[in-house]
Amino acid sequence: MFRENHDESFIDLLELNEEALEKEGRILVDDILSEVAKKFDGEFESSKKLEYHNSEHSRDVVERMEKILTVLEKTGYITKKDKMLGIICAAGHDLVQGIGSEINEEKSVEEVFGFMDKSGIFDDEDKEKVKEAILATVAKMETNENGPIISQINLTEESSLLARALALADIGTAGVNTEKFLEEGDKLRKEFNIPLAKKKDWDKSQAGIAINIAKEFENKLNGFPEDARGEIKKQYQFFDDSIKAAQRRAS
Repeated sequence: MFRENHDESFIDLLELNEEALEKEGRILVDDILSEVAKKFDGEFESSKKLEYHNSEHSRDVVERMEKILTVLEKTGYITKKDKMLGIICAAGHDLVQGIGSEINEEKSVEEVFGFMDKSGIFDDEDKEKVKEAILATVAKMETNENGPIISQINLTEESSLLARALALADIGTAGVNTEKFLEEGDKLRKEFNIPLAKKKDWDKSQAGIAINIAKEFENKLNGFPEDARGEIKKQYQFFDDSIKAAQRRAS
């Protein structure tokens, strides 16, 4: 009898802890997204307006990230806490902008840690998971015969599932939503101050980016457990549409 009561109490406590984690985690995510908006949406005198790296982009990454993590949770590869950590990563991966590649991500990690410390529910191990995932979004631009390649240089065979999920969610728009992909391309051109006179060249580069991301997608997909790949792949079905749309715009 004591054993049965003990088990029930443990289950109740576990459910309570998961409920508290979900509640506090969502509050933390909202706070981080609000901070991104304050910094980069241009709604305050003290903020600068970024056309692409703003709260809309961060929210889009959160949405894509959560869908991937839901698959991994349902297939038993991550815990509820891991899932929440991943969503926090997605919200805060671009908290710092304008310093330089990799340094942006390192400083973003530091600011996310500040939010996590205030919540009081995360430990050093959680922070390490967050750090690895955010640093996996560091990108280096290279080129091949198709055009620009976005190389996520910190992503390796040893990278965690959270890191793999965030890396894909960050640059995977072309596979999820063609209209959004084209819209993001226009916003990036404006953010990078590329003149309208060079829009055709930019559109060609967008087509190349879509081609190269689509080719790399299978490699990224293979980094996930085999029984999760099918459901994740279903979320990224529009690469061909995005490539064709970008090519039409560039013609």
